[in-house]
Amino acid sequence: MIDILPAQERARFEHLPSSQLWDIEQKYDVLIPNAYGANKTALSGTLKHLVLLDWALDSTASTALSSVDIATTPESLEGLRKSPGPFFQRADGHFPAEQAPSNQAYADHLAGVDVLRLTGAIDFARAIGLLQNRGIL
Repeated sequence: MIDILPAQERARFEHLPSSQLWDIEQKYDVLIPNAYGANKTALSGTLKHLVLLDWALDSTASTALSSVDIATTPESLEGLRKSPGPFFQRADGHFPAEQAPSNQAYADHLAGVDVLRLTGAIDFARAIGLLQNRGIL
């Protein structure tokens, strides 16, 4: 995989402790074909699984994967809620209000999707193993 951070940024971040890195909100676009190879994206499809990252930097618990019943606990989707902002324009040319849809609206749209939650310590290798064991990866 290619590095998405420019060399200067990597040098700036590589020696920072995790506690300081955690608070940095610097975002980069990842060009999927450059990072993972050709034919790794699809313009349409059916969402089968959604994995919520609900782990914590300071957790001492082992990374765990559990199912989420969004029909009975739509509040578990709180981390997904986001105002549509200026990126979504209705067909009539108007933009929606700057308010995020409700948790219930997200739950309604995700009906039939297998929703899972990763909790405990941040451990990507363990998370990948857990997802592979569930047949998701």
